Amino acid sequence: MIHAPVGRRTVGKTTLADFLCSTCDYQARFSPRITLPQRGIPLRDMWKGGSANAERAIMEALNTQQCITLVPDEDVDGQFSRFIQTIRRWYQEHEAECIAQKKQLGVLIDEARFPAVSQSSDLDWLFRCTPRDLVHVYLTVHRPKDLDPDIRAVVDHWYVFHVTQPRDLDVISEECLPVA
Repeated sequence: MIHAPVGRRTVGKTTLADFLCSTCDYQARFSPRITLPQRGIPLRDMWKGGSANAERAIMEALNTQQCITLVPDEDVDGQFSRFIQTIRRWYQEHEAECIAQKKQLGVLIDEARFPAVSQSSDLDWLFRCTPRDLVHVYLTVHRPKDLDPDIRAVVDHWYVFHVTQPRDLDVISEECLPVA
């Protein structure tokens, strides 16, 4: 299931996404900011040892059901690409087990407006090729237009926090039922 909390800064969208992610059995978080609450294993400096070390740490954390958080350095897009590729590989290796035991994977991508999100075939695979009830992806953004239209088209749940820009309201009205 794809969740998109949208809204201005400091309104609680990341807090909500993190709470929802924390209810999943397996948790991986990617945030260009250091604002996520400390849970599990932080990966801030892991990339300095090379991407193989980081990938190994992600796999190990997921295998032991520990929350893992990656805070990238300057190469946000490159590190996100390796992060989400590792998540996909882990899920493919454990898919049968997750389905049989109904174990949920939560992936939080904070500030998801960077280019690698819309360009990732691995993220697209998680959106389209995994069971909706077992894989939850949380994408926080400030404005609906921060998400690529192809991603907006498959979002299952929008959480809208105080949006006032006319163009943002137009996008929301295009994507939602009139009752919203």
